[in-house]
Amino acid sequence: MKSYKQAIQKQEEIDKTLTALSFNPKSWVYIIHEEGTTLIYRSAFAVKYDDWYLIFTEHHGNMLHHNSDVKVFGLKSVALEELPRSEKLPKGEQ
Repeated sequence: MKSYKQAIQKQEEIDKTLTALSFNPKSWVYIIHEEGTTLIYRSAFAVKYDDWYLIFTEHHGNMLHHNSDVKVFGLKSVALEELPRSEKLPKGEQ
């Protein structure tokens, strides 16, 4: 299991490779917290990283949620190797 610190580091690493063109205006992420709060972000995508969801939004910053705390749905939930960015992570970092 990846730690919170490892998940934050991965999110920061990925964020450095993103540009405005990485975000599709037709994509969205829908988050339901365990207590019922719901959030919807457009121009966003979610990456499942071990037990974590790394959420990237074009205009609202990034978020990190443990999968035991939330359910994440979206039209654009991608694996690390499918990230919409200009460069891939170095081999072995995916």
